[in-house]
Amino acid sequence: QAGPDPVVNAADDPRAVNQGYLDPAPDGIDAEYAWTFPGGDGAGQRFIDLERGWTLDHEDILAHGATLLHGTLLDSSRGHGTSVLGEVCAVDNAVGCVGIVPNIASVDVVSFHGSTRADAIMAAIANLAFGDVLLLEAQVYLNGTTLLGPIEAYDAEYEAIRLATALGIIVVEAGGNGTNNGSAPPLDMDAYTTLSGQAILNRDPANPDFRDSGAIIVTAATSTAPHSRLAYAPHGRR
Repeated sequence: QAGPDPVVNAADDPRAVNQGYLDPAPDGIDAEYAWTFPGGDGAGQRFIDLERGWTLDHEDILAHGATLLHGTLLDSSRGHGTSVLGEVCAVDNAVGCVGIVPNIASVDVVSFHGSTRADAIMAAIANLAFGDVLLLEAQVYLNGTTLLGPIEAYDAEYEAIRLATALGIIVVEAGGNGTNNGSAPPLDMDAYTTLSGQAILNRDPANPDFRDSGAIIVTAATSTAPHSRLAYAPHGRR
């Protein structure tokens, strides 16, 4: 028998038709199916985004009452942070787009502008509990290279992330832009080594230097199926 209608009605969000990632596989992640289950629309969940700028009074974000919990805003980063929040949790209304989890119970932000990434993570941890989600929208130039990679390549960030995941916080971490949106070769996490020669990102059982922060590291792929990895996107076992 047919189940109940989704709690979320994307039909009245005019830009939802352009959000192919909401659709069923292989095109998207099938958020529309998740909306038919309790909690699938974000109800009861807490989320914090770490980066440097947002427009928290945006018409598709304002209703969430998001607060800057740490750091200061960087105006030039507002577009990026606002886009991220829109994709994650834009409100289900009659304007703009609709988020993957539009009915999320709580969303806040922490900035590492005017602070440090590690301190921003610690501030987020202080406001999160077991099962909550922390998104790390940041990247670093890897030690001794011009490649951009995950922030856990740096010791302080790694330790802060490890603390978060040990407390049961779900951490999603950007793999980085690799060659800064340029051409190949991208970052090969299996081949990367620190200045001291440690292959800390190579998830190989025979590699004694690998360190697992517990974070989910993501990379970039084409928006159309079969979602091929982009030329500049980091890759590897990790």
